[in-house]
Amino acid sequence: FPTRRSSDLSKINTVTMMEEGRYLTRSDSAGNPSRTSVSLSGAVAVANRAGGIVKIFADLEDCSEMTNGVPGLQTSAGAGNVLPWGQDDCVAWFSPMPYDLQRPMAWAPAEVVMGDSGDCEYVNEKLWTTGAYSNQGGSVVAMRLNGDTGAIEANIPVPELTAIGGLGPYGGAVDSSGTFWFTHREGAAPWPLVRVDGNTLTY
Repeated sequence: FPTRRSSDLSKINTVTMMEEGRYLTRSDSAGNPSRTSVSLSGAVAVANRAGGIVKIFADLEDCSEMTNGVPGLQTSAGAGNVLPWGQDDCVAWFSPMPYDLQRPMAWAPAEVVMGDSGDCEYVNEKLWTTGAYSNQGGSVVAMRLNGDTGAIEANIPVPELTAIGGLGPYGGAVDSSGTFWFTHREGAAPWPLVRVDGNTLTY
């Protein structure tokens, strides 16, 4: 799922190397998408540098045919038919954010259950990100989102970090215990690495 241009995301088949979908990542087409992360269930989340998170289903069978209110599945098949905002049935949700610096993005490990068909299913997925206000004192916050709805379930301010004139929180990852790690690129190197405990929500 590489990002493209000011607000597009491309879905690339890694076997055929063909582009199979292209999606807007924000309603104003000016989100400037940055980091992407793919969950164990196969969905992608994208952080817009200018703020806001979008989740898109990779597998067509996960998409809801009535997301846009029109019967049948409407979704992009490539660069030639990027659907207008709100019309692509494979865009699961968008979580607006007020930040003007938003890059790190990482899915936490999901719970694995046995489905009715006997296959493993991933449930209770969580998504980590960060945000910063370069024009409001540079305050930085880490957030954990509900993977099904995009709702923010936890806010963890990190007042020791500021993002004034730099790039702010820059990259993130989640380890097997659900702990979120992110780098902060501000000022001269070396840049700090922040660890947010996934259970206690302390850093």
